[in-house]
Amino acid sequence: MTISLNGLYELNVVAVAEGLQLGRPSALLIDVDDHRLAYVVVAAGIVPDTAIVAPATAIASMAGDSLAIHGLAALQLAFREQRALELIRRGLRLVDLPVVTDNGEELGTVQDVELDEQGAILNYVVRRPGVGRVLRNHRVPPNEVRTVGQVMTIARPAG
Repeated sequence: MTISLNGLYELNVVAVAEGLQLGRPSALLIDVDDHRLAYVVVAAGIVPDTAIVAPATAIASMAGDSLAIHGLAALQLAFREQRALELIRRGLRLVDLPVVTDNGEELGTVQDVELDEQGAILNYVVRRPGVGRVLRNHRVPPNEVRTVGQVMTIARPAG
């Protein structure tokens, strides 16, 4: 089953052990080096260090209308999770990130990210400008991504 990153923002975060609804995710932190969902930010803090995060390993399921975590014990303050804090501070926003090939051809922008049930990225969905109002999507698998920063660079020309 393919899961849309954009769709995850619409789900309610639920702590299964306690039977509590915690609200919708404040953010979803993607580790672009490993091409996977790394953390769910359950509540943004006044400063990044005080955000409440759940590691992806705490996710029980991402099906139906909820993003279920095993329980409240899995939640941490970001300052206790060094990788989460690094990802929050990096502030990389994938949606609307420009995408170019390694030879400089502009392909469009990232519109979504497709994940598997374990949070691994299957594809980056890139919207390419078309003729008039027609827009075409192009799926870029993680193995074609070379760099991610102010732009995403992929290893092949548009196909």
